[in-house]
Amino acid sequence: MVVGNFHKGHRGRAYIEWCGDWILIHRSAEDLRALAQRAGIPDLAIRIEYEPLGVGLFLCVEKPKPSGLRVSC
Repeated sequence: MVVGNFHKGHRGRAYIEWCGDWILIHRSAEDLRALAQRAGIPDLAIRIEYEPLGVGLFLCVEKPKPSGLRVSC
């Protein structure tokens, strides 16, 4: 699962809110991690990534495969 969000500290925030009248919930990496933890997602399944400009960040969650599951190609 991947959840995208705008970072709290991006410099264009005032512009998009004032000019674009686009009000978003901005979060930090810690905010996204806490959101996942409150949903019961284990820490080992959580990864936070940033896009190159640092404006967007992504909560990446990978559910572990059940033990004994065999995948063949």
